[in-house]
Amino acid sequence: MLTKKNQNAFTLIELIIVIVIVGIIMAGTSTVLLQHFRAYLAGKNLISLSEQGTIAIERISRDIRAVASSGSITTATNTQFTFSDLDGDTISYAKSGSQIIRTFNSVPNVLADNVANLTFNYFDSSGNSTTTKSQIRYITVNLGLAYQEASSNFYTTIYPRNLE
Repeated sequence: MLTKKNQNAFTLIELIIVIVIVGIIMAGTSTVLLQHFRAYLAGKNLISLSEQGTIAIERISRDIRAVASSGSITTATNTQFTFSDLDGDTISYAKSGSQIIRTFNSVPNVLADNVANLTFNYFDSSGNSTTTKSQIRYITVNLGLAYQEASSNFYTTIYPRNLE
């Protein structure tokens, strides 16, 4: 005669129900985690653009403040600015593809990546826009950076010390 033993096990249906419930919970959790991961990456990209833009605009400003004279400006277009500084070094800024290229004494270096736009505007002492190099008294620089869904714009006005 067979005796019935007390078994403490799960049935197949109970196991399937648990697996389905755990799967639903994991799908919901992974969606939330994915959204947070995307938000983290967007924030990280924005911080990177901000740091890169700040460094670039500060470097451009510092160099342009040291323009030797209006006669030392060789190129002054909306997309490029070339001049000699107080030490006689030739410095040029221009956008090439998605980069800002800073050329120092004919040696090009990448100053920033992911550049959407770089624009120079020149003004005379009355605040009127000018294209005449000898009349330039201050310069505005507009720099736009973009990477994936993040973008940052930087704008500054520079008053070179020796353009009176």
